Amino acid sequence: MNLGKQIPDFKAETTEGPLQMYEYIKDSWSVLMTHPASLTPDIIALSKVDSSKPLPFPLIADENREIGVMLGMIEKEKQNAPGIYFPARHCVIIGPDTKIKGIFVHSASTGRNMTEILRALDSAQLTFKTGVATPVNWKIGDNVIVPEKLPKDQVEKFVKNLQTVALPSKQTYLQVGELK
Repeated sequence: MNLGKQIPDFKAETTEGPLQMYEYIKDSWSVLMTHPASLTPDIIALSKVDSSKPLPFPLIADENREIGVMLGMIEKEKQNAPGIYFPARHCVIIGPDTKIKGIFVHSASTGRNMTEILRALDSAQLTFKTGVATPVNWKIGDNVIVPEKLPKDQVEKFVKNLQTVALPSKQTYLQVGELK
């Protein structure tokens, strides 16, 4: 899996019945996470993101670890390892175009930072919609970065109070502004 690449379309059995990845996404944002289970070798949790209602979380049974290997979440040589294999914790943000917008990978001993995952999701959605970028520690309501190559009409549509930021290098290419 790589940023900007399409997530593979796959079929799987879930707690909510059969799932076809692209049919499930259906032009919405999704988050795919690994989660080691105590009763099955690996389970991948899949959530379609819609902040207007409670989220369903179908769990994909990956007893043979085939999906985990296909997605690069489990090393091929560990596919048939005995017992419960605890993979690294993966979290993948998938856009409505089925392309990967964010990837988080931690060792299995490290818990996820859901605040950071949600911040990255907000940023990815904003960039997808407007073309702007977000700076370090950005949160909703903060200024955004306007990439140099963003068309002027798009800047005017989404950004107000555009300012050029003075950089230590004396370069003048960094522009920031508020979202309209």
